Amino acid sequence: MNRGQEGFSHRAALKDLADALPDASGADADLIALCRQYLGLYVERDRFWAEIGDPADLRYHETYPSNPPEEIFVKGGDYTLLPIHPTNSPWKGRLWYGDDIERLRQPIMQMVLSPRHGAGRIPDARANARAKAIVEAWDCWTAAREEARVQSGLADAEEQDSILFHQLEALFDRIATSHATTLAGCLAKALCAQCASAHPESLETELSERLHTEEGSPAALSLSIARDLVASAPGIVPVPNSGADAELIRLGKEFDALIAQLDDPATEDELYDEVEKVQFAMHRIPAKTLAGLAVKAHVIQTERLVASPDPGQPLLTNIVAHLVADVLRLAGQSKSSGKAL
Repeated sequence: MNRGQEGFSHRAALKDLADALPDASGADADLIALCRQYLGLYVERDRFWAEIGDPADLRYHETYPSNPPEEIFVKGGDYTLLPIHPTNSPWKGRLWYGDDIERLRQPIMQMVLSPRHGAGRIPDARANARAKAIVEAWDCWTAAREEARVQSGLADAEEQDSILFHQLEALFDRIATSHATTLAGCLAKALCAQCASAHPESLETELSERLHTEEGSPAALSLSIARDLVASAPGIVPVPNSGADAELIRLGKEFDALIAQLDDPATEDELYDEVEKVQFAMHRIPAKTLAGLAVKAHVIQTERLVASPDPGQPLLTNIVAHLVADVLRLAGQSKSSGKAL
């Protein structure tokens, strides 16, 4: 599976970027420290899998009994014998009882008619014998698989990974709920959002899958970046009528004008089409200033609360992913020019 190797170089590079952020003693110092801790722990987790977890996983797959015993697949006569409908198995579409083992542990009864006592229910000997054979074969197979997990070291590796995962989850919650007030703070959050994807190009896909629930990174972190930029905009973002991000700012005003008209049911569908056109235009334009970032963030926040009946729609995920990319790019430009973040 190579869980450690596939993300290690990507996340290690992100950690280096976070370590290079200025050691500010100002408003975002604690947030940046949390982000560095988060990125460092993720790199530690990747290294753990590369050095310990992945080799254990390989040993497990070399030794465990992969194919289930024939007893748990459907045999001739089962349909009339067992009161359970088999399901498709992962093995070439064969029908099996792997999803109904617990039901097969219960006694199977049959109706009988007695001239003396009338109708009654007694155990069905043939059905129970077949069910017992299925259950015993299943228990033997799963026990052998578990023994292989233990002997290969995979069980211990997954237990250790669970500890690391919960530590990451706790840090993530603190980062997502902390408010960034500088571009450096937003950058630190953007690095964490990128870190949560095994590869940079998968960020938009993961956002699309998770955005509607707002649970788990990178979606929640990305949305919190939007929140922070909107909250910071009144104090630190000039909103000029012209300049590097003039077109983004113009589109943002057009978006607001459309949103203000959504209360009219007669034109709602037509206006939604216009809103989508504006969003599509915006996500294709990279922000060049903090003012441009704030406009994109404002659209994200507004759409989540007002305009979009489906917060996970592709246009929103596109804008969120591009916002993260914009923050990373602008911060890189600031660093290379020697300007403070």
